[in-house]
Amino acid sequence: MLEKRGKYKCAKCGKLFLQSDIESHDFREGDKKQKLLNIQNLKKPRVKLTEEERKERAKESISRWRLNNMEKVREYEKKRDRKEYQLSWYHKNLDKLRSDGRLKQWRQKQKILALQYIRKPTAMLVISY
Repeated sequence: MLEKRGKYKCAKCGKLFLQSDIESHDFREGDKKQKLLNIQNLKKPRVKLTEEERKERAKESISRWRLNNMEKVREYEKKRDRKEYQLSWYHKNLDKLRSDGRLKQWRQKQKILALQYIRKPTAMLVISY
């Protein structure tokens, strides 16, 4: 029972019910019928499917999902197309990317050498005119 709301919460489905509903005869009878249906459904033997039937059902399920979720399908296709484009661009420009990487590495080495040169205490040269 939720004290603040004055309602009961179902542990299975999470729905809220008023106390007066739960105390009513119709509610209790409906609950008993639902429990019986659940028990009957559990007792039904499951049919073993062959591998081909499983694959066929999976295909049907996927096609139903695609029909019901066209927005998501379009989104996923855009992402897939974008990834394919990025991958093809990467392979086309691989030489350029490698040379840019080498240049970046050489510049970092030059920077380190320059900083080492600047930090070393050197004797000041006096230039006289």
